[in-house]
Amino acid sequence: NLAGGVAHDFNNILNSILGPASLMKRKLTEDDKFYKYVTLIEDSARRGAAVTRQLLTFSRKNNVYFKIVDINKVIDETVQLFERSVPKIIQVKKNLQKDMLFVNADEGQLEQALLNLFLNAQDAMPEGGLITVSTISVEVDGSISAVFSDIPPDKYVLIKVVDNGKGIPQNILSKIFEQFFT
Repeated sequence: NLAGGVAHDFNNILNSILGPASLMKRKLTEDDKFYKYVTLIEDSARRGAAVTRQLLTFSRKNNVYFKIVDINKVIDETVQLFERSVPKIIQVKKNLQKDMLFVNADEGQLEQALLNLFLNAQDAMPEGGLITVSTISVEVDGSISAVFSDIPPDKYVLIKVVDNGKGIPQNILSKIFEQFFT
């Protein structure tokens, strides 16, 4: 109940930011020096709305919204948002499969997962470094399904995020999938 209440209040705040930002953007041209800042405000508010949807999903007050999305487009947009908010010492390289890759996913959750991976990579590279994100279409067969019993054989998209940071200390490696572990 608390998570749901906070999410709804936060969503109202985001809407009060997004509305005026959208109105400002309509009055500006792309050449205007403030255009990129208004775009950043809009993108950040939308990203916040995606986090709010996740919080509502977590609190069971919102359903996950699956739709067909172009995975490379989602990655491009997420990388653009990330690059605008990090120092230039962090670089992102994309090795995306040339063919369009469509998946059935909740776009907001996908963006949030990618953004979390990018932010974790940034934290692992305090002096700077390179994050590489790649996509490739893969076919999962029976041998992989045996290892991951909940994944039936089919065609999938593999998203790989790699950084050249310092890595995860051995003593906390076993906790990386615990929710809310920092």
